[in-house]
Amino acid sequence: MEFGVQAIFGPSDPILGAHIQSICEALDVPHLETRIDFEPLSKELSINLHPSQEHMNRAFKDLMTFLNWTKVAIIYEEDYVRNSTSLLNDILRKAVESDMKRWKSDYAKSEDYGR
Repeated sequence: MEFGVQAIFGPSDPILGAHIQSICEALDVPHLETRIDFEPLSKELSINLHPSQEHMNRAFKDLMTFLNWTKVAIIYEEDYVRNSTSLLNDILRKAVESDMKRWKSDYAKSEDYGR
């Protein structure tokens, strides 16, 4: 930091990102990141350029409404849903209201063919 660091960019990894953000706050260095952040709390020296999960959920719902989708398949990881259940709840509520057929598949419990 003695050579005049003006800001830190990244990383995209959430665990490493939280660590870097903490260091930047301690040293009063701005931190710019572009990653999903499930913590809605604003941070003093950190700017996240990724849209909030609330805005992403609204965009997904608006897209489904605009395209007049009648069937939606949701594939998710258990960790993702633990951090953001509002999208699933909103989609399922809309599905009940509009008589959409719905399927829910838990990716985390399915067989992992990639390993």
